[in-house]
Amino acid sequence: MNLSIESIYRNFKHGKVNFNTTTQLLISEIENNENIELRLKALQTLVKIRKNDVQLFKYLENLLVSDISSIIRKYSVETIGKLFMKQAFPPMKWAFQFEKDLECKIAILKVIASVNSPESSQVLINEIKKIKNAKYINKELKSYKNKFRVAINNLIKSNGLKSCSQKELSEIIINFYIIKSLTQKFYSVNFEVDPQKATINQLDLSDIEYEVRGWKAEFKNNITESSQIISVIHLKDLSRLDLSNNQLKSLEFLKYLPNLKGLNIANNRIDDPTNIKYINTHQALKYINLEGNKISSTLKNSLINSNIKVKTTQSSYF
Repeated sequence: MNLSIESIYRNFKHGKVNFNTTTQLLISEIENNENIELRLKALQTLVKIRKNDVQLFKYLENLLVSDISSIIRKYSVETIGKLFMKQAFPPMKWAFQFEKDLECKIAILKVIASVNSPESSQVLINEIKKIKNAKYINKELKSYKNKFRVAINNLIKSNGLKSCSQKELSEIIINFYIIKSLTQKFYSVNFEVDPQKATINQLDLSDIEYEVRGWKAEFKNNITESSQIISVIHLKDLSRLDLSNNQLKSLEFLKYLPNLKGLNIANNRIDDPTNIKYINTHQALKYINLEGNKISSTLKNSLINSNIKVKTTQSSYF
C-alpha cells in the first residue's frame, strides 16, 4: 500500500516503523516518484531524520552529480553545505566543472567559497583567470564584450584581488555567469561593471526584443514572470535596474536586491496595490518609475516612503 510522505514520517515518529524501513520508503519516493515536489519533500524528510549521518552525505553526493532534476541537485548542494562542510569541497569541485544549470552552479560556488581553504581559493582564482582572459561574455555572441576584464585587471594592478575574500571572489564569478546566461536568453542585455568590485552595478533588460517597434503592442517584451530572470536576485551590488516595457506583475523581487537605488519598471502590469509594501520596505531605494502601470493611480492616494521619488501616470500601454 502506498503511503504519503506525511504518513511515512508520522509512523516513524510514533514508533510504528523503524529507522531503516522509513529510510527505504523515503528513498523509494525520491527515486521512483515522477512528481518533483513530492520527490523534494521526501528528500527533505530524509534529511530531517538522518541529519548528520555519513550515509546521508553519500546519498546527497550521488544526487548532486547524477539526478536529472536541477531542483534536487540544488537542494543537495545546499544541504551538503549546511550539514557537511568539512566533506563538501571534493564533490563541489567536481560538480562545478560539469553542472550546466545556473542556479545549481551559483549554489555550488557559494559552498566552495564557504569552505574557505587554500584548495577552494585556488578553484575560485582559476575561474577568475578564465574570466579575465575571455574577450567576450559568450564566444558565440561576439557583440557582448567582456566588461569584467577591465575591472579584474584594475583589481590585480591595485593588489585588490589578493585582499578579496573567497566570498567576494565567488561573487565576481557568479555575476559573470549571470550576465552570460542573460545574454544567451535575451536579445538585448545592457550592463555595467563596478570597476572597484568587478560585479554588476547596472542592468538594463528593457529592450530584449528587436529595437524597431511600430506600434504600442510591440512594446510587450518577453519577461512576463520574475522567474524568467530569477538569477538577477543574486546581483547583490546592483544599484540600477531597468525592466521597463515588459509584462511583470510583481515587485517582490525588490526584497532580494538590498543595494538597489533606482528601478525603472514603466509600462509593465504592476496592478496589485500589495506591491506598494515592496517599495516602502526597501531600505536603499531612492527612485522608481511606475508610469504606464495601473498601480500609479493607487499610489497617488497612498503613503509612500518620503525618501523614494516615484514617477507615475494613470495611462497604460496594455
